[in-house]
Amino acid sequence: MNKLASLVLLLGFSAFQCNAAEAPEMSESALIGKCNSVKVSIEKYTKLKRKGGNSQQMNRWHKKRNEYKKRYSQLDCKRVRQYLN
Repeated sequence: MNKLASLVLLLGFSAFQCNAAEAPEMSESALIGKCNSVKVSIEKYTKLKRKGGNSQQMNRWHKKRNEYKKRYSQLDCKRVRQYLN
């Protein structure tokens, strides 16, 4: 795995480390930022899956995409989706 991909995965993983309980405490602009980041990650894994790959890659991308979708739901991003890019 190249260094850039490793860095992206590390940053994505660290984004998952924040607790869902903090969502109500966040300001709206902070929530928009986090939701936008999660949305970009969901779109990234969707594009990767559409391009195709071997079965291990596809399963790994599907699992990561579902983790980001769960995070999107935990943050209740549908409240601010009109502000997302």
